[in-house]
Amino acid sequence: MTDKLALLTGLRYDDIDLDVTNHRAVTASNPRHLKRSWEPITGRAGLTYQILPTANVYVQYSTAAEQPNGTQDFDVSTGKQWEVGSKFDYLDGRGSATVAAYTIERKNFAVTDPLDPTQSLPVGQQTSKGVELATSFRITDKLLAEGNFAWVDAQYDEFTEKNATGMVVSRKGNTPTNVPDRVGNVWLTYDFAPQWRGGVDARYVASVFADSANTMTVPSYTLFGSFLSYKVDQHTTVTGRVRNLTNEVYAEFAHVSPAYYLGTPRTFELAVQTRF
Repeated sequence: MTDKLALLTGLRYDDIDLDVTNHRAVTASNPRHLKRSWEPITGRAGLTYQILPTANVYVQYSTAAEQPNGTQDFDVSTGKQWEVGSKFDYLDGRGSATVAAYTIERKNFAVTDPLDPTQSLPVGQQTSKGVELATSFRITDKLLAEGNFAWVDAQYDEFTEKNATGMVVSRKGNTPTNVPDRVGNVWLTYDFAPQWRGGVDARYVASVFADSANTMTVPSYTLFGSFLSYKVDQHTTVTGRVRNLTNEVYAEFAHVSPAYYLGTPRTFELAVQTRF
């Protein structure tokens, strides 16, 4: 729009088809066979302003849609997000950083009908707001440090479900399942030689709730990793990597019951990447 102000937009069209054969008891809400299709259109628009040669600020609005998890009568679940932030360099370009704040609203997902626990209604709503920070800094010509941190406050605005006694209860104000309020990552990369590079990393994920009643939790965990890569030529790189270096036993997420799904144990990888 000007030398300093830019407008960025995007438009997305989805064609979603659902084809289901029901092998359980046939009811009015669960017929033997059903077909549904949805064609949501979503988009985004943002403004970026270059306040300094090494820094900009931006604001963005976007919408989203996903296939509903209720009956064949439900429309798509929708979402919208506002985000503001800044990207900038510091210390003569040795470092770069991003700061962002956002709010997200998700609507029209299935919840239990308070008047009929055997039915669902597409009226659920949840919101989240958060802050994300990321930076990279060249400590020396050979040593690079990178890190990021995210904090989020998520909650149900409208959500009902049946409890263990069969009663319909509201979970309004509770935190959605499997949503950590803090996540952080750190990487250190060192260039041993023109062809050799190695590094270590750490990832922290805070404790999450395992049920929408917020009575059970999945513990927090910290994982470590390392890698070593060799650049064969300008096109090909071979990388060896160890994930979960300490073989930490941890629950990656929880599902109904609740059932806890264990994360990947210590894993060794060998990858060859070639560019043409």
